[in-house]
Amino acid sequence: MSLRTCGACGQPRSNPLTHVCASGKGDFARRAAEHKRAEAAARRDAAAAARKAAKHDYADCRDTDCSRYPCRVYREGIEAGRAAGIAEGYSRATARATQTAPAL
Repeated sequence: MSLRTCGACGQPRSNPLTHVCASGKGDFARRAAEHKRAEAAARRDAAAAARKAAKHDYADCRDTDCSRYPCRVYREGIEAGRAAGIAEGYSRATARATQTAPAL
């Protein structure tokens, strides 16, 4: 014999003093929130690992079209130094070739 149904859980109740509502959600909301937090933490960890692995060292950059400022400046410095060194080395070599060996 039931007087009416519970407005919260929908179960029939005969005595309102002994009725205990059964939660409709259970612990689903807590577990869903925990799962969502765990996924967000995994995404953050993966992004941090990707940033750490993506270090771009200007001295090791071999991409001639790399537009990063340190890479471009380092590459230009190497090219200018190489050109100056070749020119200086060539002038020293020609100067040595024109000198005569001292007599012993």
